[in-house]
Amino acid sequence: MSVKKYYATKDNTITNRYKSYSNTRRVSSLNFGLTDRLQIFSIYATVTASVDDNEKSRVLLQFDTSEVSTDRANGDIPDSGSVSFFLRLKNYPQTSTSPTSFTLVVAPISRSWNEGRGESFDEEDSNEIGSNWLTASSFPEITWTSAGGDFRTTPLVEESFNAADQDLVLDITPYVESVLTDGVTDYGVGVYLTSSQEATTESFYKKAFYSRQYGDEAYRPQLEARWNNSLQDDTDNFFLSASRASAADNLNTIYIYNQIRGNLKNIPAIGTGSILVSFYSGSETAPAGSKLNLPAGGGVVTEGDVNVTGSYVSTGIYSASLAFNSSSLDYIHPVWHSSSVEYHTGSAIEPTARGSVGARRIKRYFLAITNLKDEYLQNQTSRLRLYVRDPSASPTIYTTAQATLEPTIINKAYYKVSRQRDNFEVVSFGTGSGDDEYTRLSHDAKGNYFDLDFSVFPKEEDYVIKFMFFEDGQYREQKQKFKFRVV
Repeated sequence: MSVKKYYATKDNTITNRYKSYSNTRRVSSLNFGLTDRLQIFSIYATVTASVDDNEKSRVLLQFDTSEVSTDRANGDIPDSGSVSFFLRLKNYPQTSTSPTSFTLVVAPISRSWNEGRGESFDEEDSNEIGSNWLTASSFPEITWTSAGGDFRTTPLVEESFNAADQDLVLDITPYVESVLTDGVTDYGVGVYLTSSQEATTESFYKKAFYSRQYGDEAYRPQLEARWNNSLQDDTDNFFLSASRASAADNLNTIYIYNQIRGNLKNIPAIGTGSILVSFYSGSETAPAGSKLNLPAGGGVVTEGDVNVTGSYVSTGIYSASLAFNSSSLDYIHPVWHSSSVEYHTGSAIEPTARGSVGARRIKRYFLAITNLKDEYLQNQTSRLRLYVRDPSASPTIYTTAQATLEPTIINKAYYKVSRQRDNFEVVSFGTGSGDDEYTRLSHDAKGNYFDLDFSVFPKEEDYVIKFMFFEDGQYREQKQKFKFRVV
Protein backbone atom coordinates (compact mmCIF):
# COMPACT_ATOMS: atom_id res chain seq x y z
CA MET A 1 0.00 0.00 0.00
CA SER A 2 1.32 3.42 -0.88
CA VAL A 3 -0.60 5.46 1.72
CA LYS A 4 0.47 6.18 5.27
CA LYS A 5 -1.33 8.45 7.75
CA TYR A 6 -0.01 10.54 10.62
CA TYR A 7 -2.41 12.20 13.05
CA ALA A 8 -2.08 15.66 14.59
CA THR A 9 -0.33 15.76 17.96
CA LYS A 10 -1.77 19.18 18.84
CA ASP A 11 -4.17 21.71 17.36
CA ASN A 12 -5.97 24.88 18.41
CA THR A 13 -8.14 27.77 17.22
CA ILE A 14 -6.95 31.29 18.08
CA THR A 15 -9.21 34.32 17.72
CA ASN A 16 -9.40 38.05 18.36
CA ARG A 17 -13.20 38.12 18.63
CA TYR A 18 -14.99 40.40 21.12
CA LYS A 19 -16.60 39.24 24.29
CA SER A 20 -20.35 39.15 24.00
CA TYR A 21 -20.80 41.79 26.70
CA SER A 22 -18.06 44.24 25.75
CA ASN A 23 -17.00 46.33 22.79
CA THR A 24 -13.59 47.10 24.17
CA ARG A 25 -12.07 43.84 25.37
CA ARG A 26 -11.21 40.98 23.05
CA VAL A 27 -11.32 37.22 23.73
CA SER A 28 -7.72 37.04 22.57
CA SER A 29 -6.52 35.67 25.92
CA LEU A 30 -8.76 32.61 25.83
CA ASN A 31 -7.84 29.16 24.57
CA PHE A 32 -9.84 26.43 22.77
CA GLY A 33 -7.27 23.61 22.56
CA LEU A 34 -9.52 20.79 23.81
CA THR A 35 -12.56 21.53 21.66
CA ASP A 36 -13.70 18.97 19.08
CA ARG A 37 -13.55 21.37 16.13
CA LEU A 38 -11.32 23.98 14.54
CA GLN A 39 -12.86 27.25 13.32
CA ILE A 40 -11.77 29.76 10.70
CA PHE A 41 -13.71 32.97 10.10
CA SER A 42 -13.56 36.70 9.40
CA ILE A 43 -16.59 38.81 10.30
CA TYR A 44 -16.73 42.43 9.22
CA ALA A 45 -16.89 45.35 11.65
CA THR A 46 -18.59 43.85 14.68
CA VAL A 47 -18.09 47.05 16.72
CA THR A 48 -17.28 49.94 14.39
CA ALA A 49 -17.57 50.31 10.62
CA SER A 50 -13.92 49.50 10.02
CA VAL A 51 -12.00 46.45 8.80
CA ASP A 52 -9.72 47.01 11.80
CA ASP A 53 -12.57 45.71 13.93
CA ASN A 54 -13.06 42.49 11.93
CA GLU A 55 -13.35 39.44 14.14
CA LYS A 56 -11.16 36.64 12.82
CA SER A 57 -9.67 33.31 13.76
CA ARG A 58 -6.87 31.02 12.66
CA VAL A 59 -6.02 27.35 13.16
CA LEU A 60 -2.74 25.92 14.46
CA LEU A 61 -1.74 22.30 13.75
CA GLN A 62 1.29 20.15 14.40
CA PHE A 63 2.21 16.57 13.43
CA ASP A 64 5.06 14.41 14.69
CA THR A 65 7.37 14.64 11.68
CA SER A 66 10.01 12.70 13.61
CA GLU A 67 7.73 9.68 13.11
CA VAL A 68 7.75 10.39 9.37
CA SER A 69 11.54 10.62 9.45
CA THR A 70 11.77 7.26 11.24
CA ASP A 71 9.49 5.61 8.70
CA ARG A 72 11.68 6.98 5.89
CA ALA A 73 14.83 5.69 7.55
CA ASN A 74 13.19 2.26 7.90
CA GLY A 75 12.14 2.23 4.24
CA ASP A 76 8.41 2.42 5.03
CA ILE A 77 8.03 5.57 2.90
CA PRO A 78 10.19 6.60 -0.08
CA ASP A 79 12.97 9.15 -0.25
CA SER A 80 12.42 12.78 -1.17
CA GLY A 81 11.09 13.20 -4.70
CA SER A 82 9.18 9.92 -4.67
CA VAL A 83 6.42 10.75 -2.19
CA SER A 84 3.88 13.53 -1.66
CA PHE A 85 2.46 14.75 1.66
CA PHE A 86 -1.11 16.01 1.98
CA LEU A 87 -2.79 17.88 4.81
CA ARG A 88 -6.31 16.47 5.27
CA LEU A 89 -8.97 18.26 7.32
CA LYS A 90 -12.53 16.92 7.43
CA ASN A 91 -15.39 19.41 7.27
CA TYR A 92 -17.35 19.80 10.51
CA PRO A 93 -21.07 20.34 9.78
CA GLN A 94 -22.65 23.15 11.76
CA THR A 95 -25.87 25.13 11.91
CA SER A 96 -24.25 28.56 11.74
CA THR A 97 -23.63 30.28 8.40
CA SER A 98 -20.73 28.75 6.47
CA PRO A 99 -18.60 30.65 3.94
CA THR A 100 -18.46 29.98 0.21
CA SER A 101 -16.00 31.14 -2.46
CA PHE A 102 -13.04 31.65 -0.15
CA THR A 103 -9.36 30.68 -0.03
CA LEU A 104 -7.40 29.16 2.83
CA VAL A 105 -3.66 29.61 3.30
CA VAL A 106 -1.40 26.97 4.86
CA ALA A 107 1.89 28.41 6.16
CA PRO A 108 4.64 27.06 8.45
CA ILE A 109 4.58 28.31 12.04
CA SER A 110 7.89 29.87 13.08
CA ARG A 111 7.89 29.36 16.87
CA SER A 112 6.90 26.80 19.47
CA TRP A 113 3.34 26.94 20.88
CA ASN A 114 1.10 25.18 23.39
CA GLU A 115 -2.16 23.47 22.55
CA GLY A 116 -3.90 24.53 25.76
CA ARG A 117 -6.85 23.33 27.85
CA GLY A 118 -9.86 25.27 26.59
CA GLU A 119 -12.83 22.91 26.30
CA SER A 120 -15.50 25.10 24.71
CA PHE A 121 -15.96 28.06 22.39
CA ASP A 122 -18.25 29.53 25.03
CA GLU A 123 -16.26 32.30 26.74
CA GLU A 124 -17.23 31.26 30.26
CA ASP A 125 -16.14 27.65 29.72
CA SER A 126 -12.87 28.43 28.02
CA ASN A 127 -9.40 28.59 29.55
CA GLU A 128 -6.55 31.05 29.51
CA ILE A 129 -3.85 28.35 29.58
CA GLY A 130 -2.17 27.76 26.22
CA SER A 131 -1.80 29.48 22.87
CA ASN A 132 -4.14 32.28 21.86
CA TRP A 133 -4.26 35.31 19.58
CA LEU A 134 -1.56 37.15 21.57
CA THR A 135 0.62 34.42 23.09
CA ALA A 136 2.22 31.25 21.77
CA SER A 137 2.53 29.64 25.20
CA SER A 138 1.63 30.29 28.83
CA PHE A 139 4.42 28.69 30.89
CA PRO A 140 6.63 30.46 30.20
CA GLU A 141 4.53 33.16 28.61
CA ILE A 142 5.82 33.82 25.12
CA THR A 143 4.05 36.37 22.98
CA TRP A 144 3.76 36.16 19.23
CA THR A 145 5.89 38.68 17.40
CA SER A 146 2.73 39.53 15.47
CA ALA A 147 -0.72 39.10 17.01
CA GLY A 148 -2.48 36.15 15.40
CA GLY A 149 0.61 33.94 15.17
CA ASP A 150 4.08 33.94 13.64
CA PHE A 151 4.31 32.31 10.23
CA ARG A 152 7.00 31.83 7.60
CA THR A 153 6.25 33.20 4.15
CA THR A 154 7.61 30.07 2.43
CA PRO A 155 6.73 27.40 1.59
CA LEU A 156 3.16 28.68 1.47
CA VAL A 157 0.25 26.99 -0.29
CA GLU A 158 -3.40 27.85 -0.83
CA GLU A 159 -6.66 26.07 -1.59
CA SER A 160 -9.84 27.69 -2.89
CA PHE A 161 -13.25 26.53 -1.69
CA ASN A 162 -16.50 26.80 -3.63
CA ALA A 163 -18.74 24.74 -1.35
CA ALA A 164 -19.34 25.28 2.34
CA ASP A 165 -19.01 21.58 3.20
CA GLN A 166 -15.77 20.98 1.30
CA ASP A 167 -12.91 19.10 2.99
CA LEU A 168 -9.38 20.47 2.86
CA VAL A 169 -6.97 18.19 0.98
CA LEU A 170 -3.82 20.13 0.19
CA ASP A 171 -0.34 19.14 -0.97
CA ILE A 172 2.18 20.46 1.58
CA THR A 173 5.14 18.38 0.38
CA PRO A 174 7.57 21.36 0.20
CA TYR A 175 7.02 22.10 3.88
CA VAL A 176 7.36 18.49 5.06
CA GLU A 177 10.49 17.94 2.97
CA SER A 178 12.02 21.16 4.31
CA VAL A 179 11.72 19.57 7.77
CA LEU A 180 12.85 16.07 6.76
CA THR A 181 15.71 16.91 4.40
CA ASP A 182 16.71 20.53 5.04
CA GLY A 183 16.67 20.51 8.82
CA VAL A 184 14.04 23.24 9.22
CA THR A 185 12.65 23.19 12.76
CA ASP A 186 9.09 21.88 12.77
CA TYR A 187 6.55 23.96 14.66
CA GLY A 188 3.57 22.87 12.59
CA VAL A 189 1.40 24.87 10.21
CA GLY A 190 -1.24 27.56 10.43
CA VAL A 191 -4.44 27.57 8.36
CA TYR A 192 -6.26 30.84 7.81
CA LEU A 193 -8.00 33.09 5.29
CA THR A 194 -5.90 35.19 2.95
CA SER A 195 -4.85 38.61 4.25
CA SER A 196 -7.18 40.31 1.78
CA GLN A 197 -10.14 38.24 2.98
CA GLU A 198 -9.32 38.88 6.63
CA ALA A 199 -9.30 42.63 5.92
CA THR A 200 -12.31 42.97 3.67
CA THR A 201 -15.80 44.40 4.20
CA GLU A 202 -17.21 40.99 3.24
CA SER A 203 -17.83 38.55 6.07
CA PHE A 204 -16.58 34.95 5.80
CA TYR A 205 -18.51 33.13 8.46
CA LYS A 206 -17.37 30.06 10.32
CA LYS A 207 -15.67 27.30 8.38
CA ALA A 208 -15.10 24.39 10.75
CA PHE A 209 -13.04 21.19 10.66
CA TYR A 210 -12.87 18.27 13.07
CA SER A 211 -10.05 18.56 15.58
CA ARG A 212 -7.85 15.84 17.04
CA GLN A 213 -10.11 15.82 20.11
CA TYR A 214 -13.04 14.38 18.14
CA GLY A 215 -13.99 10.87 19.21
CA ASP A 216 -13.86 9.27 15.75
CA GLU A 217 -10.20 8.85 14.75
CA ALA A 218 -10.99 8.76 11.03
CA TYR A 219 -12.24 12.38 11.15
CA ARG A 220 -9.18 13.86 12.89
CA PRO A 221 -6.57 16.03 11.11
CA GLN A 222 -4.14 13.91 9.13
CA LEU A 223 -0.84 14.23 7.35
CA GLU A 224 -1.13 11.70 4.54
CA ALA A 225 1.91 10.34 2.69
CA ARG A 226 1.14 9.16 -0.85
CA TRP A 227 3.35 7.47 -3.41
CA ASN A 228 2.97 5.17 -6.40
CA ASN A 229 4.76 1.88 -5.78
CA SER A 230 2.86 -0.15 -8.37
CA LEU A 231 4.84 -2.41 -10.71
CA GLN A 232 3.44 -3.03 -14.17
CA ASP A 233 5.22 -6.27 -15.13
CA ASP A 234 4.32 -7.02 -18.77
CA THR A 235 6.10 -10.38 -18.99
CA ASP A 236 2.75 -12.13 -19.52
CA ASN A 237 1.11 -9.07 -21.01
CA PHE A 238 3.64 -8.33 -23.78
CA PHE A 239 2.31 -6.73 -26.97
CA LEU A 240 3.80 -6.20 -30.41
CA SER A 241 4.08 -2.59 -31.50
CA ALA A 242 1.16 -1.13 -33.40
CA SER A 243 1.21 1.93 -35.65
CA ARG A 244 -1.98 3.24 -34.05
CA ALA A 245 -0.39 3.31 -30.60
CA SER A 246 1.91 6.02 -29.29
CA ALA A 247 5.57 5.35 -28.56
CA ALA A 248 4.83 5.24 -24.83
CA ASP A 249 1.88 2.87 -25.29
CA ASN A 250 4.03 0.50 -27.36
CA LEU A 251 6.50 0.07 -24.53
CA ASN A 252 6.49 -3.17 -22.55
CA THR A 253 8.13 -3.22 -19.12
CA ILE A 254 9.65 -6.37 -17.63
CA TYR A 255 11.24 -6.90 -14.21
CA ILE A 256 13.87 -8.96 -12.44
CA TYR A 257 13.31 -9.73 -8.74
CA ASN A 258 16.58 -10.68 -7.04
CA GLN A 259 15.51 -12.80 -4.08
CA ILE A 260 18.03 -14.33 -1.69
CA ARG A 261 16.47 -16.80 0.78
CA GLY A 262 13.09 -15.24 0.26
CA ASN A 263 14.24 -11.64 0.71
CA LEU A 264 14.79 -9.03 -1.99
CA LYS A 265 18.43 -7.98 -2.18
CA ASN A 266 20.30 -5.68 -4.54
CA ILE A 267 22.64 -7.42 -6.96
CA PRO A 268 26.03 -6.58 -5.38
CA ALA A 269 27.78 -5.59 -8.61
CA ILE A 270 24.80 -3.50 -9.74
CA GLY A 271 23.57 -1.91 -6.51
CA THR A 272 21.29 0.97 -7.44
CA GLY A 273 22.88 1.40 -10.87
CA SER A 274 21.80 0.31 -14.33
CA ILE A 275 21.55 -3.24 -15.64
CA LEU A 276 21.47 -4.63 -19.19
CA VAL A 277 18.98 -7.06 -20.69
CA SER A 278 19.30 -8.87 -24.03
CA PHE A 279 16.80 -11.07 -25.82
CA TYR A 280 17.14 -14.44 -27.52
CA SER A 281 14.80 -16.48 -29.67
CA GLY A 282 14.12 -20.13 -28.89
CA SER A 283 11.41 -22.51 -27.77
CA GLU A 284 8.93 -22.09 -24.94
CA THR A 285 11.40 -23.75 -22.56
CA ALA A 286 14.86 -22.51 -23.54
CA PRO A 287 16.64 -19.66 -25.39
CA ALA A 288 18.73 -20.32 -28.48
CA GLY A 289 21.01 -18.56 -30.92
CA SER A 290 22.59 -15.14 -30.56
CA LYS A 291 21.33 -11.87 -29.15
CA LEU A 292 18.45 -10.45 -31.18
CA ASN A 293 18.87 -7.19 -33.02
CA LEU A 294 16.11 -5.08 -31.53
CA PRO A 295 13.85 -2.81 -33.54
CA ALA A 296 13.71 0.87 -32.73
CA GLY A 297 10.80 1.83 -30.61
CA GLY A 298 9.50 3.71 -27.62
CA GLY A 299 12.40 6.12 -27.55
CA VAL A 300 14.58 3.66 -25.61
CA VAL A 301 16.11 1.43 -28.30
CA THR A 302 18.01 2.30 -31.46
CA GLU A 303 17.58 0.08 -34.53
CA GLY A 304 19.98 -2.85 -34.30
CA ASP A 305 20.73 -2.57 -30.58
CA VAL A 306 21.26 -5.90 -28.82
CA ASN A 307 20.95 -4.53 -25.26
CA VAL A 308 18.30 -2.57 -23.41
CA THR A 309 19.47 -0.53 -20.43
CA GLY A 310 17.41 -1.26 -17.36
CA SER A 311 17.24 0.69 -14.11
CA TYR A 312 16.94 0.22 -10.36
CA VAL A 313 13.36 0.31 -9.02
CA SER A 314 13.67 -0.57 -5.33
CA THR A 315 15.62 -3.01 -3.19
CA GLY A 316 16.29 -6.11 -5.31
CA ILE A 317 14.02 -5.01 -8.18
CA TYR A 318 15.16 -3.78 -11.61
CA SER A 319 13.15 -3.04 -14.73
CA ALA A 320 13.64 -2.47 -18.45
CA SER A 321 11.26 -1.19 -21.13
CA LEU A 322 11.21 -1.79 -24.86
CA ALA A 323 8.99 -1.88 -27.91
CA PHE A 324 9.02 -5.06 -30.04
CA ASN A 325 7.59 -5.70 -33.50
CA SER A 326 9.08 -9.01 -34.70
CA SER A 327 5.90 -10.98 -35.26
CA SER A 328 7.82 -13.93 -36.75
CA LEU A 329 9.07 -15.04 -33.32
CA ASP A 330 6.76 -17.10 -31.12
CA TYR A 331 8.91 -16.69 -28.01
CA ILE A 332 11.70 -14.45 -26.77
CA HIS A 333 13.84 -14.93 -23.67
CA PRO A 334 15.26 -12.01 -21.61
CA VAL A 335 18.76 -12.42 -20.19
CA TRP A 336 19.77 -9.91 -17.51
CA HIS A 337 23.48 -9.11 -17.35
CA SER A 338 26.26 -6.60 -16.99
CA SER A 339 28.88 -6.25 -19.68
CA SER A 340 30.50 -9.54 -18.65
CA VAL A 341 28.28 -11.38 -16.13
CA GLU A 342 24.87 -12.97 -16.71
CA TYR A 343 22.59 -12.74 -13.68
CA HIS A 344 19.31 -14.29 -14.73
CA THR A 345 17.50 -15.82 -17.71
CA GLY A 346 13.81 -15.02 -17.55
CA SER A 347 10.89 -17.18 -18.54
CA ALA A 348 9.77 -17.20 -22.16
CA ILE A 349 7.80 -14.17 -23.29
CA GLU A 350 5.10 -14.68 -25.92
CA PRO A 351 4.53 -11.39 -27.82
CA THR A 352 0.94 -10.97 -29.01
CA ALA A 353 -0.71 -8.59 -31.44
CA ARG A 354 -3.05 -5.92 -30.11
CA GLY A 355 -6.78 -6.34 -30.58
CA SER A 356 -8.65 -4.97 -33.56
CA VAL A 357 -9.92 -1.42 -33.80
CA GLY A 358 -13.63 -0.85 -33.47
CA ALA A 359 -16.49 -0.11 -31.14
CA ARG A 360 -16.24 -1.98 -27.87
CA ARG A 361 -18.92 -2.91 -25.43
CA ILE A 362 -18.62 -2.09 -21.75
CA LYS A 363 -17.06 -5.12 -20.14
CA ARG A 364 -18.50 -6.73 -17.04
CA TYR A 365 -15.76 -8.52 -15.18
CA PHE A 366 -15.82 -11.26 -12.61
CA LEU A 367 -13.65 -10.19 -9.64
CA ALA A 368 -12.33 -12.05 -6.62
CA ILE A 369 -9.68 -11.28 -4.00
CA THR A 370 -8.33 -14.77 -3.73
CA ASN A 371 -6.53 -14.42 -0.39
CA LEU A 372 -8.69 -11.90 1.49
CA LYS A 373 -9.27 -12.78 5.16
CA ASP A 374 -12.22 -11.81 7.33
CA GLU A 375 -10.03 -10.05 9.93
CA TYR A 376 -6.62 -8.38 10.12
CA LEU A 377 -4.56 -6.97 12.95
CA GLN A 378 -3.87 -3.23 12.76
CA ASN A 379 -0.11 -3.82 12.64
CA GLN A 380 -0.35 -6.11 9.59
CA THR A 381 0.48 -5.52 5.95
CA SER A 382 -0.81 -8.00 3.41
CA ARG A 383 -0.39 -8.48 -0.34
CA LEU A 384 -3.85 -9.03 -1.80
CA ARG A 385 -4.34 -10.78 -5.14
CA LEU A 386 -7.18 -9.57 -7.38
CA TYR A 387 -8.36 -12.24 -9.81
CA VAL A 388 -10.07 -10.68 -12.84
CA ARG A 389 -11.85 -12.62 -15.57
CA ASP A 390 -13.76 -11.45 -18.61
CA PRO A 391 -16.78 -13.83 -18.67
CA SER A 392 -17.03 -13.46 -22.44
CA ALA A 393 -13.42 -14.47 -23.08
CA SER A 394 -12.90 -17.83 -24.78
CA PRO A 395 -10.37 -19.90 -22.81
CA THR A 396 -7.68 -21.81 -24.65
CA ILE A 397 -7.47 -25.59 -24.50
CA TYR A 398 -4.64 -25.16 -22.00
CA THR A 399 -6.59 -22.94 -19.60
CA THR A 400 -9.70 -25.12 -19.86
CA ALA A 401 -7.68 -28.03 -18.53
CA GLN A 402 -6.56 -26.09 -15.47
CA ALA A 403 -8.32 -25.72 -12.14
CA THR A 404 -8.42 -21.94 -12.58
CA LEU A 405 -8.70 -19.95 -15.79
CA GLU A 406 -5.91 -17.54 -16.63
CA PRO A 407 -6.60 -14.08 -15.19
CA THR A 408 -7.33 -11.00 -17.25
CA ILE A 409 -4.69 -8.37 -16.49
CA ILE A 410 -5.98 -4.81 -16.06
CA ASN A 411 -3.20 -2.34 -16.82
CA LYS A 412 -4.78 0.58 -14.96
CA ALA A 413 -6.70 -0.68 -11.96
CA TYR A 414 -7.24 1.25 -8.71
CA TYR A 415 -8.73 0.52 -5.29
CA LYS A 416 -10.43 2.46 -2.50
CA VAL A 417 -11.35 1.45 1.04
CA SER A 418 -14.41 2.79 2.84
CA ARG A 419 -15.75 2.25 6.32
CA GLN A 420 -18.84 0.07 6.06
CA ARG A 421 -21.07 1.71 8.67
CA ASP A 422 -21.04 5.21 7.16
CA ASN A 423 -19.27 4.85 3.78
CA PHE A 424 -16.46 7.15 4.97
CA GLU A 425 -13.54 6.87 2.52
CA VAL A 426 -10.41 6.09 4.50
CA VAL A 427 -8.40 5.60 1.31
CA SER A 428 -9.83 7.20 -1.84
CA PHE A 429 -9.20 6.23 -5.46
CA GLY A 430 -5.80 7.59 -6.53
CA THR A 431 -6.28 8.01 -10.26
CA GLY A 432 -4.03 10.95 -11.16
CA SER A 433 -0.45 10.69 -12.31
CA GLY A 434 2.83 10.15 -10.48
CA ASP A 435 2.31 10.04 -6.71
CA ASP A 436 -1.41 10.72 -7.26
CA GLU A 437 -1.67 7.16 -8.59
CA TYR A 438 -1.10 6.00 -5.04
CA THR A 439 -3.79 3.26 -5.18
CA ARG A 440 -2.87 1.83 -8.59
CA LEU A 441 -2.61 -1.96 -8.60
CA SER A 442 0.51 -3.76 -9.73
CA HIS A 443 0.43 -6.72 -12.10
CA ASP A 444 2.64 -9.66 -12.94
CA ALA A 445 2.24 -13.06 -14.54
CA LYS A 446 -0.29 -14.09 -11.86
CA GLY A 447 -2.55 -11.06 -12.38
CA ASN A 448 -3.21 -7.84 -10.45
CA TYR A 449 -2.21 -7.29 -6.82
CA PHE A 450 -1.71 -4.59 -4.18
CA ASP A 451 -0.25 -4.25 -0.69
CA LEU A 452 -2.62 -3.08 2.05
CA ASP A 453 -1.17 -1.53 5.22
CA PHE A 454 -3.86 -1.96 7.87
CA SER A 455 -2.29 0.58 10.24
CA VAL A 456 -4.17 3.37 8.41
CA PHE A 457 -7.54 1.91 9.42
CA PRO A 458 -8.99 2.57 12.90
CA LYS A 459 -9.52 -0.77 14.61
CA GLU A 460 -12.74 -2.54 15.57
CA GLU A 461 -14.34 -1.41 12.34
CA ASP A 462 -15.56 -3.13 9.16
CA TYR A 463 -14.32 -1.94 5.77
CA VAL A 464 -15.20 -2.36 2.11
CA ILE A 465 -12.77 -2.54 -0.84
CA LYS A 466 -13.93 -1.46 -4.31
CA PHE A 467 -12.08 -1.23 -7.62
CA MET A 468 -12.02 1.09 -10.60
CA PHE A 469 -10.65 0.22 -14.07
CA PHE A 470 -9.46 2.68 -16.71
CA GLU A 471 -10.28 1.33 -20.18
CA ASP A 472 -11.20 2.92 -23.49
CA GLY A 473 -10.48 6.37 -22.10
CA GLN A 474 -12.95 6.04 -19.20
CA TYR A 475 -12.83 5.23 -15.49
CA ARG A 476 -15.44 2.63 -14.53
CA GLU A 477 -16.08 1.63 -10.95
CA GLN A 478 -16.70 -2.09 -10.62
CA LYS A 479 -19.80 -3.21 -8.75
CA GLN A 480 -18.24 -5.92 -6.56
CA LYS A 481 -17.48 -5.21 -2.90
CA PHE A 482 -15.03 -7.03 -0.65
CA LYS A 483 -15.27 -6.79 3.15
CA PHE A 484 -12.80 -7.16 6.00
CA ARG A 485 -12.46 -6.09 9.63
CA VAL A 486 -9.50 -4.58 11.49
CA VAL A 487 -9.10 -5.79 15.09
